[in-house]
Amino acid sequence: MMYQRVLEQQALNKELDRWTDGHNVFGTLKFINGYITQEDKADLIHRKFWQSIDRTWYPSTAVKKGIRISRVCVKHFGMSGENIHYHFTAKATDKDTFKKKHKQFGKIQTNTQAILK
Repeated sequence: MMYQRVLEQQALNKELDRWTDGHNVFGTLKFINGYITQEDKADLIHRKFWQSIDRTWYPSTAVKKGIRISRVCVKHFGMSGENIHYHFTAKATDKDTFKKKHKQFGKIQTNTQAILK
């Protein structure tokens, strides 16, 4: 049983390496109080965040057709199982612009904090 879990983790790590190939940005989108933020509200804010990022590089017609920056997002509830936030990695053609947009979004959405590494 334990060996099977190790194999599953190794397979997942291999896929994550493939999915994130060329990504140059890692960040976390978290909320002022993730313990009381409703999951549906958090999901909506998360979608708005990525819409704003995508619209920085692509016109709305392209975004509507599914053309977006490459990214992998993981919804996480923390060790407590109740503190909702999102980890992400992305491939940004201009890291400085991405950082500015990420920071601006954290200021606009009063219940979010933008953390970018």
